[in-house]
Amino acid sequence: MKLMGFTKEDVAAMRQAGMSDMQIYHCAGDSIVTTVLMGIFGEMSETDYHEKIENYVERIVNEN
Repeated sequence: MKLMGFTKEDVAAMRQAGMSDMQIYHCAGDSIVTTVLMGIFGEMSETDYHEKIENYVERIVNEN
């Protein structure tokens, strides 16, 4: 889930909404990685998202 940009809070909210693990994995597989999308739009609009992407990735990696 972390590779797709899902946080523990995201997964907990989906479970609380009554989604099964299979449904959650399906959602993760159908999603777009947010940091990749930020990079693409940043290149298209000449906006520097590198620091935001690095901070987001660091937060997810260091999540317990």
